Amino acid sequence: MTSAPGAGPAAASSPPSAPPVSSAERSDRPVTAVADSGRPASTPAETAARDRVAVIVAHGMGQQVPFETLEGIADALRDAEQRRRRPEPTVHTRFVRLGDQVLPRAVLTLTSTSGDPREVHLFEVYWAPLTEGKATLRETIGFLIGAGVRGLFRTRFDRLMFNAWYRFRIGRRVVLEFSAALVTLLALAASNAVLLAVAASAVVTGGRGGWPTRGLLGELSCDLATLAAVGLTGVVLGVGIPAAIRRKRNGRYPRLPAALRFAFWGLIAIALLAAVAAGLDMTLRAAFGLAGRPYWAWPPAWAARFVGRATGAAPMAPSTMAPLGAAWGLALVATYCVRHLMLQYVGDVAVYVSPSTVNRFQETREAIQRIGLGVMRAVYDAKDSQGFVYPNVVVAGHSLGSVIAYDVLNKLLIEDTLAPEPARVAERTALFLTFGSPLDKIAYVFRTQRPADRSVRESLAEARQPMITSYAQRPRRWINIHSPDDWIGASLDFFDTESPDPERRVCNVIDREATTPLLAHAEHWSGYAMSELLYRGVIGDLPACEELQALVDRGPIRPPAARPASRPAARRAKPSRSAQPPHGTGRRVSG
Repeated sequence: MTSAPGAGPAAASSPPSAPPVSSAERSDRPVTAVADSGRPASTPAETAARDRVAVIVAHGMGQQVPFETLEGIADALRDAEQRRRRPEPTVHTRFVRLGDQVLPRAVLTLTSTSGDPREVHLFEVYWAPLTEGKATLRETIGFLIGAGVRGLFRTRFDRLMFNAWYRFRIGRRVVLEFSAALVTLLALAASNAVLLAVAASAVVTGGRGGWPTRGLLGELSCDLATLAAVGLTGVVLGVGIPAAIRRKRNGRYPRLPAALRFAFWGLIAIALLAAVAAGLDMTLRAAFGLAGRPYWAWPPAWAARFVGRATGAAPMAPSTMAPLGAAWGLALVATYCVRHLMLQYVGDVAVYVSPSTVNRFQETREAIQRIGLGVMRAVYDAKDSQGFVYPNVVVAGHSLGSVIAYDVLNKLLIEDTLAPEPARVAERTALFLTFGSPLDKIAYVFRTQRPADRSVRESLAEARQPMITSYAQRPRRWINIHSPDDWIGASLDFFDTESPDPERRVCNVIDREATTPLLAHAEHWSGYAMSELLYRGVIGDLPACEELQALVDRGPIRPPAARPASRPAARRAKPSRSAQPPHGTGRRVSG
């Protein structure tokens, strides 16, 4: 294991003194991350005295920048170390060569359960540039509509795993989520189509064409004004208020009461209903020439008073033009923002997630997996004179990154069974940590379903995933962190039988700090659950699966010596009613 040429900082020595700059002030925050030069990370004596573990993380969807995920993992581990009244570990960064791979690496030292130092090496699977600009808006919308239709009409799911067929029931909540997403998406697509058609007509004809008439333009403007007022207000209040009050106290974020969560989601529901109503009304008026207020009294009268009814042949009054322009301007801005979010986030999922047919994204999917294989194979295969450089490996994945990590781990397990000198991937993977993972939804929405005459295909699909073929092919622990307020991630219930291996089953843990509507998916990164469980997996201090939820709900516990003598005893935590969701919900059926 050697350092890559030129991997050190450009200026290793202190730069010459420079005059002070008025726009910047020296920070009192200590330096906790330094870039190493080409010298070895530790001497042989230090290596022999330390325990070493590698952490490989795969980032999720969106516009990720290089090393951002490494920093998030390092911050989570440092926070956990500091919760134990220990100094904040310094992170050393450098590029290293493992086999034929030159990889960025961050190194920090934690304290193991025995009190000895444990050296932790962090690696990143960075794939974001491969999906940039690959999916078009039409393909992304088609992907979402197809996913909504499949998720809406499938109430059960047959899966071949562990050499038997298992039948899973799809919960009502999942069906409701797909229904709401599908209806809202269709309404937004319809309203955007009308919006673009009106804008195109105005550009082509210069506003002198026969369509849209002034009456129709006034009615459509009323729809947009109502959508902007009700929809944007609902989203801003439903997301902004819980995000504003989400402040860390005593080492963790407070849990929102159920009544407040219900109220915030109610605001989001009102916004979605406004989008559906506006899309339906705009489509009917533009396509069928409906005029006047329909029987459902949409849009409301106040919207008509705000925009004004631009009917008749008389020129529009200035008092009408200003609010009308505001309504259409807000609609265009909202359309651009929605388009950007869909392409940057949902587009990544559309590129990677594989339906049962081959499409033009196949090459990109394979390129993403090659990157993951390159990083993970280099870490697992790294050896020195004492054997494997990393006897223990932790693999973590957020969102779509958990799907990529799952696929790459399965590929490594297949290679391990065929290699003359196996790397013992399953045995050395101490923890597979997924958070905000859509693996369950992908399993029954996009993976192949059970056709009556496709047993060979299904058997090969199962063999491609050794983690659902044998519990011996799984990491020593698999923990999945999810939140009821996260519509992307979910509890992973489609990966275990009715009699799972108690040690290697999926342990689902609820993150009760990720509660902000529409933002809970990203809040796992800053929560206590991910930080604590990752830290315990690294130092080898994970309790049994049944105890994980209580551990996370209890929160950080300060060492007794650090507490003031006058502090009253902590109240005993109530046992969680949902400490551990039932596993193995699949019922075995005859094949």
